[in-house]
Amino acid sequence: MAEGRTPWNKRDKSIVFFVAVAGAFVLAAYVIPIALSGTTGTHFPSRPIGSGFAAGDPRLGTCPRNATYASSGCFAGDYVYNLTIFAGATSFAEVEFEVTNATGSVAWLFSDGGFSIINRTGVVQASSTPSVQLEMTGTWNTYAPWVTGSTPLTNNCNILIDMGVGDPAGARLEFVTIGTGGYTGTTAGLLLP
Repeated sequence: MAEGRTPWNKRDKSIVFFVAVAGAFVLAAYVIPIALSGTTGTHFPSRPIGSGFAAGDPRLGTCPRNATYASSGCFAGDYVYNLTIFAGATSFAEVEFEVTNATGSVAWLFSDGGFSIINRTGVVQASSTPSVQLEMTGTWNTYAPWVTGSTPLTNNCNILIDMGVGDPAGARLEFVTIGTGGYTGTTAGLLLP
């Protein structure tokens, strides 16, 4: 053996092993969240809301005369927009909605309105808290018994926006989706006719 060199002893091998294990943990701290980002539910790292949710085709109508907010997602006689969900990779709890005016501020109504998710047969799946301000400041206020915050929000549902008693046609209002949970940012504004 060369002068000044000693064979590897147990202590040296332990140090090398410790460094290798520590390196593996550091690597795992970066790799595992990236691998999990393709799963549903909470995403690491967060993704833009536009990558997991899209809605469009707004149609203006009125809520039926015998409707209630709890049973129909709108108040009787109010103006409503019905939007189609085109792409939904999010859960109910990963989206919030708002309607903005021409200046980009949250729209105010003459009477209470709000947002509801209805299925294709018109059954309310979830509703926001009714308000004269058309913005959700938290997740859904009520859910149907078979729906939770983690239920996937798919293209089998529509968004119903109760606009209150004032006719919103031509008011240059825009619908915006806000990402929460594993999603961030907002979608581009969708003009409401």
